[in-house]
Amino acid sequence: MAHYEAAKALFAAERDEAGIARVENNLGNIALASDDPLAAEQFYRAALHKFAKLGDRHREALLCNNLALALLNSTEGGSDELSGLLERSIGVFRGLGDARETARALETKALVLDARGEHRDALPIHLESATIRYELGDDLGAIISIEGLAGSLAYVGRPGQASRVLGHVAAVRAQLGEPRERVDEARIATVEAYIRARLPENDVARERAAGAAAPLDDVLAMINRIS
Repeated sequence: MAHYEAAKALFAAERDEAGIARVENNLGNIALASDDPLAAEQFYRAALHKFAKLGDRHREALLCNNLALALLNSTEGGSDELSGLLERSIGVFRGLGDARETARALETKALVLDARGEHRDALPIHLESATIRYELGDDLGAIISIEGLAGSLAYVGRPGQASRVLGHVAAVRAQLGEPRERVDEARIATVEAYIRARLPENDVARERAAGAAAPLDDVLAMINRIS
C-alpha cells in the first residue's frame, strides 16, 4: 500500500491526473479484495471523477463497474446509484466493442439483481456473462459468472442444479489454482447453506460430483435449458 501512496504523491507533483486516478483505482481494488468496500468506494469515486473529467470513456466505464461492486458489497444492492452506474458501464463497453469488460459489468449487474431478490431476472444475465467469457477463452471469468449463477438457481427452486454448478466451479478453481476472492466467501457460503437446508447431504454430494466431472459445455447447456 505504501508504494501506491508514494506513486500517487509523485503523480500529484507532476500534476498527472490520469496517473493519480490509476493509483486510486488500484488502491480501491486492494481495499475491495481486503473486504473493505467503504474504503474502496472512496478510492473509486475519486478515480471516476478524474477519468470523467479527462474524457477517458473506457476507464470511466471501468470505474463505474468497480464503484458498483463496492456499493454492492457495502449496501447489499440497496444503493440507488447501482443501476445507473452499471447501465453506463455496459453501454460504453458495448459501444467500444470490449466484450471482456462488458461481460464483467453484466456479472456485476446480475449480482445486484440477486442481492435485491430478483433471481429470475439475474439468471439470463449471469448466463450471458458466462457465455461471453467462455467464448473469449477466459476460463476464470466464466467460472466467476457461473458461480454467481449458482445462487440464482438455488433461489428460484433449483438447488440440485445449483449444487452441480458449484461442484463444477470447485473442480475448475482447483485445476486453475484460483481460490475464491475473500469478498465473495460469505455470499457463496450463504448459497451453500441454503442448498443444504433443502437437499439431503447425499444428494448434494452426488450433484457436486456430477458437476465436477462435467465439461463446461454440458454445464452451460443445462443452464440454458433452465433459463
